[in-house]
Amino acid sequence: MTVLTFPFQEVRVARSRLYPDGAKLVPFIPLALVGAAAQVPLMLVADSGADYTMVSTEIAPLLGLDLEAGERTSFCGTSGHQQEAYVHRLDIVIQDARNSVRYAADVAFAGLPRSVAGLLGRVGFFDRFVVTFNQPANQIILRSVV
Repeated sequence: MTVLTFPFQEVRVARSRLYPDGAKLVPFIPLALVGAAAQVPLMLVADSGADYTMVSTEIAPLLGLDLEAGERTSFCGTSGHQQEAYVHRLDIVIQDARNSVRYAADVAFAGLPRSVAGLLGRVGFFDRFVVTFNQPANQIILRSVV
């Protein structure tokens, strides 16, 4: 079993009752998606509420993918509206300072807001790791099960 550890990343947000100092900590995971044309580094949020591992359609051409050649599917996000996505099988490489894990997974490409590169969901991420959100230490710990 390989163990990977990442610190939560600080993201600036509007000051509010929830974020009085204007910052929040987010469980970003640095990884690379491996396509036929390139390996694209990304920072994706570990989101246990997301069904799929999903990235923006803007990433597909960087990987050399014909977006619509993937399996067409639909999903319903927090907006409550149905959206379409295209699923492709890709290698994912996750690496911390000491260890690395590479595995193949289905990744859905969808039109996401520009501020969101993507999400690591239950299919393609949480099914590959035992994930510990260590809030007091501000870190996320991944234990591979593949």
